[in-house]
Amino acid sequence: MALVQDHPLDLRTFQDIVDEARRLIPKYCPEWTDHNLSDPGITLVELFAWMTEMILYQVNRVPDEMYERFLDLVDIRRHPPTPAMADVTFYLSAPLPRSITIPAETEVATDRTETEEAIVFATAAPLTIAPPTLIAVRAWRQGQGFEDYLPYVTSGLVEAPIFNEPPVEGDALYIGYAGNLWGHGLQLRLECEELEGSHIDPRDPPLQWEYWSGALKDWAPVRLLDQTGSGRARDSTAIDPTHGLNRSGDVYLHIPSDSQPHTVDGVEATWIRLGYVEKEGQGYTNSPRLRGLRSEAIGATVGARQAHYIEGEFLGQSDGNPSQSFLLRESPVLQRDEPHLVEAVRDDETDQWLEVDDFSQSSEEDRHFVIHYPSGEVRFGPFIRSRDGTARQYGAVPRKGASLRMRSYYSGGGTIGNVGEGAISQLKSSFPYVAAVINYRPASGGLNEESLEEVKLRSLRILKRTEAAISREDYERLALEVEGVGRARCVTPDQGDGDVTPGTIRLLLVPQLPGPEEVPAPEDLLPAPFLIQRVSSYIDERKSLGTLVQYGPVEFAWIEIDAHVYVKPGTDTAIAQAQVVHRLREFLHPICGGPEGRGWNFGGAITASQIAGLLQALPEVAYVERVRLRSESENRDVSRIEAPPHGLLALGHCYALAEVVEE
Repeated sequence: MALVQDHPLDLRTFQDIVDEARRLIPKYCPEWTDHNLSDPGITLVELFAWMTEMILYQVNRVPDEMYERFLDLVDIRRHPPTPAMADVTFYLSAPLPRSITIPAETEVATDRTETEEAIVFATAAPLTIAPPTLIAVRAWRQGQGFEDYLPYVTSGLVEAPIFNEPPVEGDALYIGYAGNLWGHGLQLRLECEELEGSHIDPRDPPLQWEYWSGALKDWAPVRLLDQTGSGRARDSTAIDPTHGLNRSGDVYLHIPSDSQPHTVDGVEATWIRLGYVEKEGQGYTNSPRLRGLRSEAIGATVGARQAHYIEGEFLGQSDGNPSQSFLLRESPVLQRDEPHLVEAVRDDETDQWLEVDDFSQSSEEDRHFVIHYPSGEVRFGPFIRSRDGTARQYGAVPRKGASLRMRSYYSGGGTIGNVGEGAISQLKSSFPYVAAVINYRPASGGLNEESLEEVKLRSLRILKRTEAAISREDYERLALEVEGVGRARCVTPDQGDGDVTPGTIRLLLVPQLPGPEEVPAPEDLLPAPFLIQRVSSYIDERKSLGTLVQYGPVEFAWIEIDAHVYVKPGTDTAIAQAQVVHRLREFLHPICGGPEGRGWNFGGAITASQIAGLLQALPEVAYVERVRLRSESENRDVSRIEAPPHGLLALGHCYALAEVVEE
């Protein structure tokens, strides 16, 4: 059992005990007048003082379990491991004319290797893959405006030019679908006419597929898939199936999770935009022509969490005594909204026990039990004798000989679930017409069990805080209590953004991120829809009546760093360069970066001299020759880069050159 000494129960030292004993000599032994070190009595005093100090040393070594029991008394417990969350996309083997539903709790996993077990994820909700409903097609020509193309593509009788003759930068074809199709995989069958005299590269035509990003409030490139629609991103060398709208073909695309319905030409829909972009050496003599457009669903996305579902696990047989405990086969156990159930079977009779937080309100007839989530221990009620001599049973005791079975539970959690993009690729169960699964964004939010040191610090804040969300700090603190939130910033909406309802605040969120070993992409810094919904539900129960909370992402200032350092003789330059890059990514990590390891201050700034001092402190570095900073929004070197007022810094490209200093 681990022992700690940060809060000793008795502070007396050896000298304190000796001094106290010598002060008591005149009171108990007035005839004892020689108190010098040469006196045998003083020797005995020092001997017993030494023995007492050893006893106090053992008393002061308080076990960790005792701290946990103290914290239990004030209803503060260590947070169990948190499961990672991921958006997983299921793909069909072929488009279907009808809807297909994949049930909740469907398990998918990463690849199993010789050294690592597969990491299992379970879907959080049923997923229905239904044929999309095309409601609008609009052609936008610069200088002419919108034209309704839906009659053309549905009849298949007219080959209508999409762009100007010849096309102009900004011309686009807008394709709108009913509802919100975020996370869907679509197959678009384009019936195009072969063009003559066009000068385009079929591998990289002057066309750009885009979607409306709710996070960016702008159009963003959409992910194109390979020609099988199996979920893999299209290789950069793959030829466009339509050869740049120069012939009929199927285009496969995946709509990202931050897609939102948008209003175009008075129609609100999930829009996909195909725009013309000028590229040097390429161009159309005449506009591509479209005769028909058919849309089919080949996949859809659902949230999943890193969890393994166990059903009907046998715990053991009851011996009929109070305070029984049993260990589940897998731990830690994940918390869930509905309580766990234990079934006790004896003589063809089944009794059901219900999970509770504690036994304080349980009578001897209540079939209650508790679970210690980190260890997976199932405990039944104790028998306690009161001060007046009466005894009471807290919670009923299962009958002797009854077979106990946990109906179902989930096990999982921890940072092991924060797998990278594309890691989830295996179906644990087979379903008709379902061919593949993939995650397009890294899984995030997985946390290990809270350490005792962390819970002791947290307990101080809990005992001093209020549960209501009143101040900005309250909103930020409550947001951080939600699983999956890494940073939070509460601000007042900018009046320049339009009409702002009085009593409105804006809560900016940064999701939990992997460590500095992995480089986050811009989309990894956007809070997923399920995370926003989770925070909103938690805040709504605690905010003031009449307060409207808007949620959004934190704005990041991306920077580039170019560092040239000289390392000490005998140092491997390749290893030194890797250490320099790792230290920079660690220092500029949005969650655990900064001078104190708690992330940078919102609106903070960084200078080249700070970076130079940081690298100079590395043991391998002899001296730093230069550090160059560059903001990705500016095409020049600067000595200082500042984040937006309520934003953070993020490290993009990082270059390091290490040379050995001459002896």
